[in-house]
Amino acid sequence: MFHWLIRYLVVVVLLFIATRNRIYLEGGEDALRDVSPKKPNPKNQVLPHIAEAVLSLSLEHPEFGKQRASNELRNRGVVVSPSGVRGIWLRNNIETYPKRLKSLSDKVSKEGIILSASQVVALERARPSKMNFYL
Repeated sequence: MFHWLIRYLVVVVLLFIATRNRIYLEGGEDALRDVSPKKPNPKNQVLPHIAEAVLSLSLEHPEFGKQRASNELRNRGVVVSPSGVRGIWLRNNIETYPKRLKSLSDKVSKEGIILSASQVVALERARPSKMNFYL
């Protein structure tokens, strides 16, 4: 009754083993370590000017969540969905509020920019013990 399922699973396993063997023969053990199941598809990424707008807004207002950031960017004429904002944040490793605050504080220490009132309030409100937990 389930012979087709068993045959299918055998074929899948054999294909997996053959692919791994081919990668090992071509590049050795290092090639096997470099195999990542996730490969970014540039077609699915937003345009560079939209990503720059999201990152600059994230530095201006690190307290904004993905929905509010999307709405604010829409008011400025940049159309990006909340999931698009989250994807940009994930690619730049600033997906959480503490990480955005750390990014802001790093930029201040490197470039010496002057903070706005909302940025100062956000940095003062952050508790170091809680921030380290999410980093």
